[in-house]
Amino acid sequence: MELLILENECKKHLYCDLLKESILYDSKYDFDANIEATKHYNNANLNNKTIIYAENILPCTGCVSCWFRTPGKCILNDKANSYASNLTKYDKVTIVSELKFGTFSFPIKRLIDRCVGYLGTFMDIVGDDIRHEKRYEHSFSLDIIFYGQVKDKEMQIAKEQVKAMCKNYYIKDYKIEFLNIKNQVNKHFVVNKNSELDEMNYINFIYNNFFLNDYNNIKEYLSISRNFLANTFDNDPICIQEKTLIINASPRANNAVSKFYAKYLKDKIKNSNLINWSFDKCISVEEIIELLGYKSIIFCYGLYVDNMPSNLLENINRINAFINSCIYINSSQKNNEELISYLKSKNIYAVANNGLKHGKENELSLLSMELFSNNSNLNWVMGLGIGAGPLYANSKENIFDKDYALPVKEALNTLQKAICSYNIKENYNNIYTDGYIELNEYKEMLNKIWKIQLSKSINNTKK
Repeated sequence: MELLILENECKKHLYCDLLKESILYDSKYDFDANIEATKHYNNANLNNKTIIYAENILPCTGCVSCWFRTPGKCILNDKANSYASNLTKYDKVTIVSELKFGTFSFPIKRLIDRCVGYLGTFMDIVGDDIRHEKRYEHSFSLDIIFYGQVKDKEMQIAKEQVKAMCKNYYIKDYKIEFLNIKNQVNKHFVVNKNSELDEMNYINFIYNNFFLNDYNNIKEYLSISRNFLANTFDNDPICIQEKTLIINASPRANNAVSKFYAKYLKDKIKNSNLINWSFDKCISVEEIIELLGYKSIIFCYGLYVDNMPSNLLENINRINAFINSCIYINSSQKNNEELISYLKSKNIYAVANNGLKHGKENELSLLSMELFSNNSNLNWVMGLGIGAGPLYANSKENIFDKDYALPVKEALNTLQKAICSYNIKENYNNIYTDGYIELNEYKEMLNKIWKIQLSKSINNTKK
């Protein structure tokens, strides 16, 4: 059996064209002839091939219930709650995804994050780090078809992303294909012929990035973008706030390890604000405009399947879409250079942590953040990747007074200096720190914690 994973139903005719071009996809399967069969439902079993759309599902909340409370199954009550265990039905999986910032589009990343229950609860040493062990005596081959405006750097990061994901999921047989589309989806989007708006490229851009298929919504979005440009650049001089916005972008919000690091920076940086991003509410246009009013922006998050969590990926996708749509509609204006200069004055930083031992495991997510910044004409400065992040996130004691925590403290202080005393002439590099515990000891410590959690869950079930 083969599983075909697509982003959303509104792009189904685009997928027809893509799969006809694909070398990897089985040309004997007439996807075009069966496309209408999936029109009214999200799962379709056609010629031993199941099609699912990665839409209308919630992002992973990072609650880890699929590892101890309901092993192999997600507790979120939507169509994706059994996707992890259902993977055992298939010997081949094909994913079609737009290439975004060197990784998957946010709908696909959302589905991938929700499938972590496919992996076992306990940890094992794989290579030079720890990984969740296999839950099932099962494996599948994987084909990834990326499409979009493919650039070399993005392509290389995507290859490493897939490689890392396959290592985590114990997938040995995988292939990757890139389909370069320059003018994406123009012929697949129908606009009301009586509409006054004759900016097809702009509409397509918003349609693809915000998944707004209603013309009135797109027109409203265009109006907000124009108001932002008028209010920002029609009044001289432009006032740039010397403030820092720290975003705890973890789906776990106040329960997240990333909240600990975000608060640490908040206490160290004057004129800074700290906000949480909700896992189930995407950023609004008004919130994007407010965000762009800050001089420095720091994204704090945990690692989800080798990159940033899907809720963060969705939000930076929206920020990128808003910025580029503003550049597009302002392209004929004399002050477009002023707009670019305004955007480049915004400094972007990231603090990524993971539960593995090595901070370098966060590298792909920081590279994706850098691509987002560059593609949005924002100024990427640096990132910090913290290995074994939960080891240091103890709010009950000042752990950074301990000698073993000194490397993380020094890295955070270096980041703070880069934020508070940024120098455009200075070159900044990402910093990575590793967990202080020896690898086998760290594995045993984590497995002890998992055993306790499983035991509590079993006892609660019996009650």
